[in-house]
Amino acid sequence: RSKGGGLYWLHPGFASRQRLVKKVLILPARIEMMKATFRGVETKLEDEERVSKEVTDLVLRQFQRRGFQAILEDSQASDSHDSQRKYRLADLHNRYDELFRLMKLVPRDIERGRYSLGSEVADYAAARTDALVFIRGVGSKGVACNVGLVDAKSGDVLLSIQTGLVGPGLLFGKVPSGFKKVSGLEKPIGDALRRVPLAN
Repeated sequence: RSKGGGLYWLHPGFASRQRLVKKVLILPARIEMMKATFRGVETKLEDEERVSKEVTDLVLRQFQRRGFQAILEDSQASDSHDSQRKYRLADLHNRYDELFRLMKLVPRDIERGRYSLGSEVADYAAARTDALVFIRGVGSKGVACNVGLVDAKSGDVLLSIQTGLVGPGLLFGKVPSGFKKVSGLEKPIGDALRRVPLAN
């Protein structure tokens, strides 16, 4: 489905309002910044941390404006307990990356409820939130990103929002043109979130 210059897919439980979300935990974005050189496409590591933070903050604001109780996950470990949480977070990110590769190939299967990280997700954050927000993206002079909403208990993918280009090659190979500035992501993300049923 298209909304505000982006695309989005809703889990059938969302579309029927059988599933509602109020609290969301925004995980740190993973944005891959690239540049074209005479040697091909290279990663711009110096820009990745800054742009990832900008996109994470923008997504947080959009969820809050829509009425969600949205907070940022703290990725900094300060003691042994937090260190364990940090490693579990890294594992969640890696598992989501594997699932995301499948989602890019057949995104409409989100609307059939076929994508899930499994109930193990509940061990990480079910006591703190209703859903986890994963952010993936790629950019050069602009950014295209994907925002995924995952149920914190079942692990089911409830929502996927895609700005910019969509397809199996989104994060691979040649950098596509037409990316938006970070501020340009507000409208497609915000408009898609208006389609999400919000718990009272």
